[in-house]
Amino acid sequence: YEFFLAEVKTAQMLQAWLDETYEDDIHEQFGVGAGDIRRKVNTAEWLL
Repeated sequence: YEFFLAEVKTAQMLQAWLDETYEDDIHEQFGVGAGDIRRKVNTAEWLL
């Protein structure tokens, strides 16, 4: 169940990034750093 919640959080974070939310706001809301955001975005781009 925790793995599922982590995946939902990642999806929500990516959606916020796609909606052009400021990185500082994403950091506050999801507790991730700029490097984590970039890594997840790069992975998502690679998958698509």
